[in-house]
Amino acid sequence: MRRRAAAVLLALSVALLALYGADATSVPIVPMQLDPSFGIGGKVLTDIAGPVWEDEHFTLIVQPDGKLVAPGKAYNSATGDFDFVVIRYNSNGSLDSSFDGDGKAITDIAATHDEALGLVRQADGKLVAAGVARNGALGDFALVRYNADGSLDTSFGTGGRVRTDFFGADDVALGLVVQPDGKLVAGGYATLPQSGVDFALARYNTNGSLDPSFGIGGISTTDFFGSSDWAFRLTIQSDGKLVAVGGTANTSTGNSDFAIARYNSNGRLDASFATFGKAGVGSTDFSNGTDYALAVLVQPDGGILAGGLAYGPGSGTFEMALARYLPDGTLDQNFATYGKKGVVTTDFFGDYDQMLALALQPDGKILAAGHAKHPKRNFEFALARYNPDGTRDTSFGYGGLLSTDFFGGPDGVHGLVLQEDGKAVVAGDAFNPNTGGDDFALARYRVADPDWIAGVVSSLPAGAFNAAASRTTILAALDQVEATVTAGQIANAITQLQSLRQHLNGCPLAPDADDWIIDCTAQTKVRVLVDEVTSKLQAP
Repeated sequence: MRRRAAAVLLALSVALLALYGADATSVPIVPMQLDPSFGIGGKVLTDIAGPVWEDEHFTLIVQPDGKLVAPGKAYNSATGDFDFVVIRYNSNGSLDSSFDGDGKAITDIAATHDEALGLVRQADGKLVAAGVARNGALGDFALVRYNADGSLDTSFGTGGRVRTDFFGADDVALGLVVQPDGKLVAGGYATLPQSGVDFALARYNTNGSLDPSFGIGGISTTDFFGSSDWAFRLTIQSDGKLVAVGGTANTSTGNSDFAIARYNSNGRLDASFATFGKAGVGSTDFSNGTDYALAVLVQPDGGILAGGLAYGPGSGTFEMALARYLPDGTLDQNFATYGKKGVVTTDFFGDYDQMLALALQPDGKILAAGHAKHPKRNFEFALARYNPDGTRDTSFGYGGLLSTDFFGGPDGVHGLVLQEDGKAVVAGDAFNPNTGGDDFALARYRVADPDWIAGVVSSLPAGAFNAAASRTTILAALDQVEATVTAGQIANAITQLQSLRQHLNGCPLAPDADDWIIDCTAQTKVRVLVDEVTSKLQAP
């Protein structure tokens, strides 16, 4: 498994307590738990390539029906090289046999090496994967569209495949979004003859052809400050503007900095964004070392979170790094106000750490996933949770951190999704001694807590409640549960949750007279979360 910072994208146990240096006040009464109903003990491994060869997921999405879909790369013995692969899992982690017959769709594009690095689901249920197709050392943007059953959609491009060469050199797509009109925008980097490697976007019509109304002839490239720039992730705002993050070479320090750019929906730079340095783009240096942004998330208030890695002078190596930008592209001076305002770094074990995925909980807390180098094992699945202000949430895991090892070899997370039932699923790869190589790996965690439930309740419309005061009543009850858990009074907390549940037990048939939430969809959602937290409290 590769652990390069800027390449194509890059058990819960008592021992964790000592390693994190956690004291009794920072260790939660109810730690994060792997979900035993998912796979085997919360983990799923899928091998395609067979012994020795590497399989690797690069992102993850969840469908409306709860099925999980992850793209990646896998060695294909039929072609003798790596190909696109898209795998669909049922909600329990088993392979979905209705998808291409066995849950695994493998697609050869170029003569040599192909990788699927981004994925979107269209409104019609079709799946589009984006990545790179290589002929030798040179890569092109590559897209493949699949029907909902996993078969290739032959109405897209040529036989379901599309390749885009920018300027005859190396190009890689690492992110993909679908716009409201159904057009697809892929983002990554392209190599230009005059400026070298730059941010690159391409927009495609619904049939896979380039959209000439976007950028220049369907493509848009961005040079930051005259040196190399790499876009690693792409997202879309609610207003249709596009945000790309990655790295840009800092000619002053000789290192790379966080890079962010915002585009109008037509592919032109948004001149109102990040007007320091160059209109439409911005960069952030953490501590005069090498920094890369490898994940991006737009918050409901328009703020932008960028996560990745940054050199930490204290640890002397790379740490998880997180920055928050205001809607105008400037760093949020009220975020993570210890150290340098607007940014925060997180060290797990004093060795190499990397953040590769971000998700926002209903309560506004920030969940980050990636990998961390363990001093006695190897790279492990790593999760960190932050409060909305950027401080670490010490009620999560152990002091705000959690790592999961599979077999003692190198493991890493590249994708993360949050489910409505209060669970988090991560996707990546894990070294499997049984196959002698890296296998596709998923893990599911039970993350719901009283704050999570409070976030869901706060988001419900007024009409979901039986009375105007009911929302306040439920939130007060959840605050009481949180305080009781913090005090270590688990039996009392369970009793409080059971009492709350008695006011959420009418649906799906119809709400009872004493139900505080009368919208059955909303009531069921909250009740499932209450049951999840109660189950965690009762777990050994």
